[in-house]
Amino acid sequence: MILTSSDATALHEQKVALREEMRAMRDGLDERAARMAARSFFLHASSLPGAKQATCVAAYEAFGKELSVRLLLEWWLSRGVRVLLPKVTGKGRMVFIECFAPLDAALFAGKWGLREPVGEPVPIERADLVLVPGTGFDHHGGRLGMGGGFYDRALWSRRLHPSPVRYVGVGYDFQLLDRHVPMAPFDQRLDAVCTPRTWVRCR
Repeated sequence: MILTSSDATALHEQKVALREEMRAMRDGLDERAARMAARSFFLHASSLPGAKQATCVAAYEAFGKELSVRLLLEWWLSRGVRVLLPKVTGKGRMVFIECFAPLDAALFAGKWGLREPVGEPVPIERADLVLVPGTGFDHHGGRLGMGGGFYDRALWSRRLHPSPVRYVGVGYDFQLLDRHVPMAPFDQRLDAVCTPRTWVRCR
């Protein structure tokens, strides 16, 4: 499917509007609600078979009011699971680097205030699971990111190099929408979405 210039403009405007709406809801959470959601997410996600069986995972360090997955990362590390976290290397580009416990000692201030690891990149294809943050998700694997294209490029690689890696969107319950997330033809869909209370298999 090829978009006309007017279609592309309309799609961009839809994404911007939905991104602003969802970011306002997320950033409006108080600290207590964010902590409770992170705890509920850990209890839910750690009970899922995929989380228990994983031997290598790629995830993220929460920025701002993103849903924190720190408890899950520490749980994986305590079980001997390899944990990979992203490091920005350029515009719209990032690599994943293995981190070790304690995580606070493994992360350093990077671009835009992000806390990033230091070390040699590890191909994302080595992970069993990739936890993908976003501002909104739908039940068909649609994802609305922050607009930088970092994860879209990582997801795009699966077209060129098919692998059994599962990409799982992660967010608050209100970020899993009943309506479709606007998607361009080159946007990649997720395999599943996980929130503090819900698990949706998308593919």
